[in-house]
Amino acid sequence: MNIFSIMDIFLVGGAVRDELLGRPVADRDYVVTGATPAELIEAGFSQIGSDFPTFLHPETHEEYALARTERKAGRGHTGFICDFSPDLTLEEDLQRRDLTINAMARGRDGELIDPYGGQADLKQRVFRHVSSAFVEDPLRVLRVARFAARFPDFGLAPETRKLMQEIAASGELQLLTPERVWKEMSRALMEDRPSRFFTILSECNAVEPLFPEFNLPVPAFLQACLALDAAARAVQSLFVKIGILACPLSRSNADAVNQRLKTPKQALLVSRLCASNYNKIKGFLKGDVIDADKPEYLLSLFEAADAFRRPELMQNCFEACLYFLCTEAQCYEKFEDVALRNSAVNTALVDMCTLPDKDKWPWASSHRVVVASLAAAAAVDAKELIQKGFKGIEVGRELRLARLAAIHKALA
Repeated sequence: MNIFSIMDIFLVGGAVRDELLGRPVADRDYVVTGATPAELIEAGFSQIGSDFPTFLHPETHEEYALARTERKAGRGHTGFICDFSPDLTLEEDLQRRDLTINAMARGRDGELIDPYGGQADLKQRVFRHVSSAFVEDPLRVLRVARFAARFPDFGLAPETRKLMQEIAASGELQLLTPERVWKEMSRALMEDRPSRFFTILSECNAVEPLFPEFNLPVPAFLQACLALDAAARAVQSLFVKIGILACPLSRSNADAVNQRLKTPKQALLVSRLCASNYNKIKGFLKGDVIDADKPEYLLSLFEAADAFRRPELMQNCFEACLYFLCTEAQCYEKFEDVALRNSAVNTALVDMCTLPDKDKWPWASSHRVVVASLAAAAAVDAKELIQKGFKGIEVGRELRLARLAAIHKALA
């Protein structure tokens, strides 16, 4: 008997959603009804995961999951009991999903199966929960916020916002593992409009329980959001965006959020640099440092940031600080291109800060000077000093003097 003849296979979730939106489909997930784990294994599938039966196709290696229902049995994201009986229907499986737009399927014949109105919500650009069971999984607050960053033209249904607020007030967000919170946050930061991740969380009163370190005054919060979107449009790295978030934070809060979420070491180091040095970099870029003090000012900054051993960290920091600075409300008057400055009042700030030609950014020449100064100082070779006969502590002293001279020359 052919096992495939007694079970039904459906393409589900994000693949169906993205196809209807005309977006590229990256991953395809399938739901299987009418089968047992033993039957799938007999057909050549290999099982992965222990919480519920998910299988890899023997040829395509795409994921196939048995239809299942979930029942809340504890607190947090993992406190569920799953039922994956072969008698379960596709509709029962789709009902456990988070949003209507993720609760659609296609059969083998291509028929769209949409029992909960996902297609209508796609057309209306609305995030709407499938059922009241939405509140049982606190991770859904983060997932919806991430989807908002990916689909910036979608709004949040009022009744779904209310459920997300209930989850935030329940204390269950604090039970999510740091790894899951970081995974959702880092993915959101690489979406089209990362600011919406934080604005949606703010609407749902979820910033404080998830990211207490980001409890900022409204102007600083909005400035960080603008800067994140500017960096996203310029396709900046994850670490530049992490640095942007750290610019308005204290060093202790920057360390705390990275250590608590177990972020990559580069994220921690860039955050630390931005939190510790934003005001110094801002002062230099805005011309608050007199010319005579600039070489020593920059060299001290580079030394404190360990920029000669890890120049990529300093570069990430410079970029993050520039984006954050450029989203200050008063930055329009600082555009060095007269035509752009004159048109700035009619141009969205986020557009002004993502101009392809960085030479026309606010404080562009100051930024170029900082970058050139770091390159010049980093090019000084200690080996040449040793060859000249300097030894021991003399090498360190002469190296610093040579770097200072190189910066002075770059500033000239």
